[in-house]
Order: sequence, then structure tokens, then C-alpha cells
Amino acid sequence: MPTDFKPCKIVENDDVLYNYAIKHKNKKIEIRYSIFSAKDYNQRSDVDHAVFTLAVIENIAGDTKNILRSTQFDKNAVKSEFNADFGSSVLVNPESSYGKGYKQALIVTLFKNNVGSVYVVYLCDNIFEIQNDFDKTFHSIKFK
Repeated sequence: MPTDFKPCKIVENDDVLYNYAIKHKNKKIEIRYSIFSAKDYNQRSDVDHAVFTLAVIENIAGDTKNILRSTQFDKNAVKSEFNADFGSSVLVNPESSYGKGYKQALIVTLFKNNVGSVYVVYLCDNIFEIQNDFDKTFHSIKFK
């Protein structure tokens, strides 16, 4: 964990479960980690993952109109950097109980076939404020 962050309490919400969260000590930035196993959440293929991920994104956004942009990561880079089969990032305005108190959320998705999905959600008020912290935490997850 970067030294600028500390663990924080998980906030109960009806939108998306998450397992762990850290908050910046001096900035209004929170990073939440959700881990969903393929077995427990029926995500065995790319299609299963895509459907599940769309639900996660829409639940955080609160409405499809709040999805601002989406980028799919290069498959070779995702494999070498995260040992994953798929990766993407989606920027949303989080108008849900999950994102309460924040104006923007960057949702990073990583998926490995027959293993599961990881969602790393960067909550902030301005996406440009997280750049330095994003670089410090981006490679914090890697599939075995």
C-alpha cells in the first residue's frame, strides 16, 4: 500500500460489494477493491464477465447516461502485466449509494477466465487529481 493511503471502513451499499478500501491521507481519494470468483459468480467466459461487468458499471454509475468513457486494455499488456485475459477502465459519474460523496469514479476491471474478476474503483471529485496516486496503485493486483 502506498504510504499516502490508509485502510478505511467499508461503506454498506446496495449497489456493489467490495472487500477492501483505502483512503488518501490528505486528498479526497478512495480506492475500493472488489473480488468476484468465477465459481461463486458464474463468470467462466468473456461473455459472462462482460454481462457481470456491465451490471457493476451501471450500478456504480446509477444510470447509463453517467458512463463517460470506456477503454479496453491491450490483451498482450493485460496478460504480461496482470496475468489476466481482459482488462478495461471506465470513467463514470457515480450517482449511486456506492459513489455517495464523490463526483467521479474510474473503474478498472481485470478478468481471468475460470478464475474471476477484480474491480479497482478510484473515487474522487476530479479524475485529474488521481494521476500520481493511480500510477502508484495501478499494478497492485496480479492474477497467479
